[in-house]
Amino acid sequence: MMSLLDPGGGDLYDPFCHSGEIFGYFKREILSESGDAFNYVLAVDRYVESRDVTQTLLKIANLDTRAEVTIEDALTTRHDIAGRFDYVFTNPPFNDKNVHWLSIAPSLKPFGDSTNSNIAWVQHIYASLKPTGRAAFLMVSSLAKSNEQILRELVRVGAVEAIVDLGQD
Repeated sequence: MMSLLDPGGGDLYDPFCHSGEIFGYFKREILSESGDAFNYVLAVDRYVESRDVTQTLLKIANLDTRAEVTIEDALTTRHDIAGRFDYVFTNPPFNDKNVHWLSIAPSLKPFGDSTNSNIAWVQHIYASLKPTGRAAFLMVSSLAKSNEQILRELVRVGAVEAIVDLGQD
């Protein structure tokens, strides 16, 4: 998914890094020299035990000197990221039971609240991007098939370039 965006540098964000799993693929999927072009990398996870693994994977990807690893809930505590990143790569939790819509900053849910927790992550990703920013993320396929008004709005404003469904096999 990273190579589809062909990132050329800038600022990179993973709001739910799962012990840095995306960064583990970074060096293989992205040309190693493009890692030097990233100015800043923010990796966020809710679990303190993932910090060391994330930092190790950032080092392997040659991103560690420009990286910050924080342990927090990106949805409710990262109010400073709106419009900040050139790229977002992430695998957020599906059907996250820890989404507290009232605690999410309005700037990180530009299309409003929903009853679907996956929409909180989609909006967070969208809102964290610069106007020319691009994102690739994994999400449960039922979200793309839902009748969610916020998804229709994201398509209407031109924020969705492609949805790839890998199927069941």
